[in-house]
Amino acid sequence: MDHQVVDYSEVPIRISPVPLPRATNPAFRHLRSQAAHTSRVSKRSQLNRIAEMLGAPIPPRLEVAGDSRKLHPQQLFPMDYVHWEDLTQDVVSEIIFNLERKPTRDGEQVRDLSPATRNTYRALLRGVAQEAWGLKKMSYEDVERIRALKAQKFKRLPGGRAHPEDVIKALLEECDSEDTALHCRDGLMIAMLVTTGMRRAELVGIQLEDIDERTHEVKITGKGSKERVIEIPEGVWERLIDYLDRYRGYEPGALLTPIWNNRNTPKVTKKGSAKPPLISA
Repeated sequence: MDHQVVDYSEVPIRISPVPLPRATNPAFRHLRSQAAHTSRVSKRSQLNRIAEMLGAPIPPRLEVAGDSRKLHPQQLFPMDYVHWEDLTQDVVSEIIFNLERKPTRDGEQVRDLSPATRNTYRALLRGVAQEAWGLKKMSYEDVERIRALKAQKFKRLPGGRAHPEDVIKALLEECDSEDTALHCRDGLMIAMLVTTGMRRAELVGIQLEDIDERTHEVKITGKGSKERVIEIPEGVWERLIDYLDRYRGYEPGALLTPIWNNRNTPKVTKKGSAKPPLISA
């Protein structure tokens, strides 16, 4: 029986010379199914990285008049040129394997992706395969084989650390030691983090309109745009009102605002920009 050595120097997936219609592009349809904008942006970046690795062209960036940060509605991406319906279990495995080999900036060493990141790519390609099956471009058997690829198990160490009560007390005393906008704001941030259990990103994302003065509750928007309501303890509520009355004011925008150059009047912005000192949550 003849044996053939499989050469994976080129991943067996077609690259179109012209962009493929997005209405029938499994990758684009998968992005469109994501509820959160941040999720769509993150997955688009991952799909483009895969597409570039597969040899897809990199289209020129189209500028939007007046703001270079905005995405032009006609902007093309490397993912627009890939026949994603060609994905198979072997192809997905090879993609994940090659993604592990990520050179560092000096170009000499090779850094492995974390198990969590590899699992994210694996789940992304499973979602694309599911869309290809829905478009009748991929067999159900191929989808099931891709689904059968096992995620890598790993243990993640805690990202932060719990501070003892005396440390929290010392931090709040430090914030209360000076009568400035910066100290008042940081004291409020620490108190809210400690008593409510919310994440730092959730705290910074709070808008003034998210606060209910009648019930002393705040609406939190977490990962995946999921919302929940948290009651603010009485002592923390007093800090909140003190910060609003004496420094920030009641102008619509982010609750926790940037304070530059030790100014005593925070600049109200739509996006919160503040980092609590010496504490992780």
